[in-house]
Amino acid sequence: MLYQSIQRVVKQFPVSLVLLLLFLQPLYLSAAGNETSLPTTSALTESLKHIEKKKLEESEEQALRDIIEKTIDDLNNIEKSKKKYKQLRAEYKAIPAKLKKVEAEVAKINIPEDNALLQKFKKMDSRALDETISDKQGQLAEFQSQLDRTKSLITITQKLPESTKEDIRKNNDHIEELNAVIRDIESGDDSDSFPEERAQQSLAQIEFIQQKNKILRLQNRNSSKSLKLLQAQEARLNAQIKVLDKEVKAMETLVIEKRTEEAKKVLDSATKVTESITKKHPSVQKEAKKNLDHSNALSKVAEKIGEYSKKVSEIKQAHETIKKIQQDIDQQTALLGGSHNLGKFLRKQKQILPKTEFVQDLPEVITNLRFNQFQLEEEKKLLEDDYIKKITKKLPADLPEQERALIDDEINKLVNTRKELLDSLINQHDKLLKEAIDLAGDQKSLEKNRDELAVKLQKQLFWIASNDQMDIDWFKNFSGNLSNQVKALKGSPWESLIINVQVHWPEALMFLVLILFCIFRRQSLADYQQWQTEKVGKVQRDNLSVTPKVLAVSLMHSLPVPLALFALGYFINGSDNSTLSKTLSDGFIAAAIASLCVIWLKEITKSEGITTEHFKWKPEVSEHVHRNVRKLALGLIPLAFITAASSYLMVELDSDVIGQIPFMVASLLLSMALVRLIQPPVALFKSVLLHYLFGYFFALTPLAMVVLTLMGYFYTALTVQGLLLASLYVLLGWVIIHALIIRNLHVAARRLAFQRALEKRAASRDAEQTQEVFEEPTIDIEAISSQSTRLINAAMLAVLVGVFYLIWSSLLPVFEYLNTFTLWEYKSTTETGTELVPIKLKDFLLSLVIFGVSMILSRNLPGLLEIAILSKLRLRQGTAYALTTMVRYVISGVGIIMALSTLGLEWSKLQWLVAALGVGLGFGLQEIFANFISGLIILFERPVRIGDTVTIGDQHGVVSLIRIRATTITDWDNKEIIIPNKVFVTDQLINWSLSNPITRVIINVGVAYGSDLDLTRKLLLKAAHEHPKVLHDPAPDVFFLAFGDSTLNHELRIHVQELRDRLPVIDQLNRTINQLFAKHNIEIAFPQQDIHIKEWPQQMLPSPEDEG
Repeated sequence: MLYQSIQRVVKQFPVSLVLLLLFLQPLYLSAAGNETSLPTTSALTESLKHIEKKKLEESEEQALRDIIEKTIDDLNNIEKSKKKYKQLRAEYKAIPAKLKKVEAEVAKINIPEDNALLQKFKKMDSRALDETISDKQGQLAEFQSQLDRTKSLITITQKLPESTKEDIRKNNDHIEELNAVIRDIESGDDSDSFPEERAQQSLAQIEFIQQKNKILRLQNRNSSKSLKLLQAQEARLNAQIKVLDKEVKAMETLVIEKRTEEAKKVLDSATKVTESITKKHPSVQKEAKKNLDHSNALSKVAEKIGEYSKKVSEIKQAHETIKKIQQDIDQQTALLGGSHNLGKFLRKQKQILPKTEFVQDLPEVITNLRFNQFQLEEEKKLLEDDYIKKITKKLPADLPEQERALIDDEINKLVNTRKELLDSLINQHDKLLKEAIDLAGDQKSLEKNRDELAVKLQKQLFWIASNDQMDIDWFKNFSGNLSNQVKALKGSPWESLIINVQVHWPEALMFLVLILFCIFRRQSLADYQQWQTEKVGKVQRDNLSVTPKVLAVSLMHSLPVPLALFALGYFINGSDNSTLSKTLSDGFIAAAIASLCVIWLKEITKSEGITTEHFKWKPEVSEHVHRNVRKLALGLIPLAFITAASSYLMVELDSDVIGQIPFMVASLLLSMALVRLIQPPVALFKSVLLHYLFGYFFALTPLAMVVLTLMGYFYTALTVQGLLLASLYVLLGWVIIHALIIRNLHVAARRLAFQRALEKRAASRDAEQTQEVFEEPTIDIEAISSQSTRLINAAMLAVLVGVFYLIWSSLLPVFEYLNTFTLWEYKSTTETGTELVPIKLKDFLLSLVIFGVSMILSRNLPGLLEIAILSKLRLRQGTAYALTTMVRYVISGVGIIMALSTLGLEWSKLQWLVAALGVGLGFGLQEIFANFISGLIILFERPVRIGDTVTIGDQHGVVSLIRIRATTITDWDNKEIIIPNKVFVTDQLINWSLSNPITRVIINVGVAYGSDLDLTRKLLLKAAHEHPKVLHDPAPDVFFLAFGDSTLNHELRIHVQELRDRLPVIDQLNRTINQLFAKHNIEIAFPQQDIHIKEWPQQMLPSPEDEG
């Protein structure tokens, strides 16, 4: 065997072991199968015919039949592969001749000049030009289709060396597997049925794979020849397309010119006719005027057709550009992989995306054209009837017959001319309508394709490293790269600055005057600001315009430096559009915006400034912000400059070393400043969670950008940092606007309260009091409605989230990249059966977002619901609380289920888990579940509500809180008692205010024996009736109930409206009864006992001496 021969050679020459194995690898892989000969197709076909004679079971017979048929297919494929190999060899042999022919054809193609093409087609009329344009466009589409196929083949051929190597490796692995099967069969280790047939099948597969490898090697060896031929064919197609494109454009230009000339001739003719009949009969003049109007309309339609035709050509050219960009992206992506060279290429493609302006009113134009067509058709129908006779009938009856005939003849000519005009107008309207419809469709398609390509570019650019990693080699090459970048920055920005200032001196003077005004009028502006601030809190002087005026003044205080930076950026942008000038221009303008924000923030947060005096911020908060603004400026302003300047260098971003280190330093400074700024006492939102969620997002994002820059993702860092800066500006504006709205709400509330106080005072004082000096009442700012404030907060938060979404929505498509990371898979049953569904990283992050949003909504939405809706329905407090609590439970439950479903835990599976957990936890946590269910019963059945006074066991108090497990009662000592919900359902409960707050009070009074009972009754009823809080219905009553040991027992029974009136009423009635009884000499008895001594002990009797 060949394998044994190889082993002997290797033993004799061990030094050449590795090279020999590599060289003979294909022979080695097939050597194991040499003992089994390759079958023939005829023999296998004959075997198929005699399978039934073997009397196998049906399943075994089918298995054997499948093996033989598969072997026959492999043998046929072997023959096809051999033929293909021969055919490819012949084609590759003919490539040099084909290449020479194609290059000769390319050399013969001359791109004609525009003037030559115009002269070539000038003699053709409009109809012939239209037909020729249609034919040429068909050829152009065919050539474009061939070009697309050729470009695809070029991409495949360029990747052929890598793909061939990988395919051969996979094929060799497969051959090894098949050889292992054959070895197992020959050694008897294989126990499967039909070993001989399976060995023949494996051998046929090995031969087929070897033939494929042979073809792959042939293609690889000749890939450079094929690539040259394909590139030559691409050049030929490009040249042919260019020629055809120029011919079509030239003919379209001629068509437009000819139509315009024809319309002009018609218009001139109609104008001459109109001028020639100025002294003729009015009927003739009227008809001529109509013809002139139609001629004008025809001229305008012809112009519009030309305009739309040019726009259609422009749109089609943009389509071709987008198509070419897409093809180039696919080609370079396949060749360059994820290198930063690909990023540079993609950034260049992003910059050359077509920025075609669209016609915006096309739907309206199309509608109007259809209506105009209808009117023209109707007018044409009128001319077919007795139109001329109707006109002549209106002529004066005394008109001479000769003159009448002359008028009739002239009108007849004009009407015939109008018929021709109408035919032309209808025809041109058809063409214009077609052009408008085509243009509308092309615009829509272009916008869709352009947006899709832009999103695709954004996705790829975001996740591709734009620069080299900042490792040791980066720093070693820093000086050389820096020198190269400085040399590449062409332009003289300072010369451009001087020239632009001289040329645009009015604008420069305007900037200068404004800056000087803000500087020299600073003190007067400050005095005005102080005068306005003194109005704050004084109801009669304060108004809604005070704070906006003060904000405007503070903005003017902040303008000098930002205006100077903006002017510098505006004038440094030279007419030559050099890279350095444009870069500095963008940077200075961005720095101007950032500096305006931080200087304005510093201005409004100074001591006794706007935030403390107008917005009523705590002084320590304003001082904290004011103190940290300088640190914020050290990071924000340079970062804005670098981000804008580097963003202009997007194409050459891979060679940008000037911006990276300053970018990272500024990002670190900004991150540290923001971390310091969001610490207490600052509180951006009432919710601590939202405050730190937004705060640390803004604070840690710059730090993440530093990490991305170190890793080489400088483009990604610039993109995110630009959006972050925009978000910071929006947040600053949002804080000021929110505070301004709250401040104006306070002012309105103060003025309303002051007006009511004046009205009340005017209604209560008499004539003598009218001369008194009335001082302004001091009204507390907290008098403002808390509901209105909460609604404003919720609305403003929604606006902020919406604006943030608009800012960051451009990055949403890039997160589709997260779908490439599979975390795990789960089995899902569908109509087609059970299949594995992957859970992506995006799904995991989405589940976290769903869970977080549901928790935030569960905490905030019920309160908003109560303010916005439930508070207007006049529900009882307990009902509103029950509804908001259930909404909170439902939102939390739905959010958890949605989050788990996103992770693959479908409800069809969760329900069994929930049921099992319910049973298990029901036994283990019986009391907790009992309290939970009792809590639901309390919320819906409402045996107790928030604010009810209850007695349960020996506990008395007011229900202050109902939770899922327990209810809180505040007793009379202001102690909070936590009582499990189960007790309210299972134990005896007294609710003093469930359905009727009226309660009965019993006062026991005992008078001495011998008292006047009728007077006693009268006095008790008098005390009850005279008390204002004792109800007359039910009426008070007095009962003489019993003869006590020392008293005659009476009982006074009264009713009070509220439970809180019981103790005060008892106290006041007892005092009143005591006074009335004392006044009328009725004694309130007390216990008395008489002691009778029957016998005194002898030893206790006094002695005679004592008596003496």
